[in-house]
Amino acid sequence: MKELRRLRVRKSNSRLTAALAACVLLCATHAAGHRPELHGSVPARARGASKSASHAGVSFSYDSSLASDVKGEVAQPGGCGKPGDVLPVHVAFTLAGYPKPHESPFMRPPEIQVFPVAEYRRALAACEKEMAATIIRSSGPLSYVSDFDDDVRTLKALNATRPGPRALGAWLRRKSRGRVYLRGRMPLVPMYDVGEALRAKVSYVDFRNGSGVAFVTQYTIEDTLVSNQALAYVFQGLTRDGQYYVSAAFPVAAPFLPPEYTEAEAARLGLNQTVLSGTKLGPRYRNYLARTARRLDALPPGDYRPGLGLLNDLLRSLDVNPAAVKAHVNPN
Repeated sequence: MKELRRLRVRKSNSRLTAALAACVLLCATHAAGHRPELHGSVPARARGASKSASHAGVSFSYDSSLASDVKGEVAQPGGCGKPGDVLPVHVAFTLAGYPKPHESPFMRPPEIQVFPVAEYRRALAACEKEMAATIIRSSGPLSYVSDFDDDVRTLKALNATRPGPRALGAWLRRKSRGRVYLRGRMPLVPMYDVGEALRAKVSYVDFRNGSGVAFVTQYTIEDTLVSNQALAYVFQGLTRDGQYYVSAAFPVAAPFLPPEYTEAEAARLGLNQTVLSGTKLGPRYRNYLARTARRLDALPPGDYRPGLGLLNDLLRSLDVNPAAVKAHVNPN
């Protein structure tokens, strides 16, 4: 990991600053044996009645404690720009009334997206060609399509081999991954230009006509402390025929993490530039992330808010009908 860059003070009322810090990971450990109240989160909700949602060939069931309603739509394509901006026509669901433990300017609303793989690749190729013709680059050719192919190929291999927690890190760092930037990280579609600060609670989830991997993470633009500001439960999956990519992200919170980054918390942990020199800061920061990931792994699924069991139940119930989806997202 590169050396930890300068940890800046973030003001929670600044949208722009939060957009940088919100993709950051979880925060500091408290005194051993002490379990404080969950900061910045809603109380646990009792399990509710089962409800269902269906739109454009995609359906699933969900616990009523997760949403008061679900909005399904055929979402229009994104524009050409950064890789995360490029999207084909796809099916999307938003969970209204989701018990969001935090508001993150990076994460979209609690959302499930189903993308046609072939159309996604075509959209990226078209944007890559357009960008190549109009932008002077000094860092080599664009890699939108090759990075997408790597994500799809890696996800297929993950679903087939299902490496365990101890083997997963080395498996993801394989040289066959393509660009060095991608090695060590989980597939991520949409292709946001972010990194994983940590990864925990990895599980392989089979849905009705496909499979994928779910994990707790917090994406980061730059190295900083971990907090509940943008902790998320992320799912990346493929239908069995490989035609559709399923992406879902749900904000979650852990009881031992603070609601957001503060300079005081960084100083308490010895992780701000005024306390340590750069040569010492990097190793201490990596150790801090590893400790935090271990605590997240050890946390029972029901102690997250909302509980990971409810989210897994939703994911397992997903049903993607390829013919029906195609009729809506690619009618020609």
